[in-house]
Amino acid sequence: MSNKILYLPEIKDIFDEDTLFDLKGLLVEHSGSNLRNLMAHGLLDDEAFSHPLMSYLWWVTLRLCCLPLFIYQQQVDLSNPWVKYAGMFKDDPLFDKFVENMAAYRREVDEQVAAQETAAEESQSE
Repeated sequence: MSNKILYLPEIKDIFDEDTLFDLKGLLVEHSGSNLRNLMAHGLLDDEAFSHPLMSYLWWVTLRLCCLPLFIYQQQVDLSNPWVKYAGMFKDDPLFDKFVENMAAYRREVDEQVAAQETAAEESQSE
């Protein structure tokens, strides 16, 4: 059954036509390299694994594994215009001082708000 998986109609929902052509030619086609059959039946020697067809199969496998990551990253980049600026100040020596100043200002504003809330509560209780 394993040599028939790439011929199921549902496989076209998973792989594009070019990738499916590559996989069939590399793995299951008798007119292709038929690597699945050769490997499964122990017909490959050690030298066969350094053959260019094995390198191409490795490349196709990596592409299938990594391509979704690149597509996802591209979607993230397009979905949020601020993503491209993430980390742009990581090596800026002045940025740490800026963050400290922001934190100090935030504490100051929080203290002012707390003081106003306390004053409002005291005026309501009188």
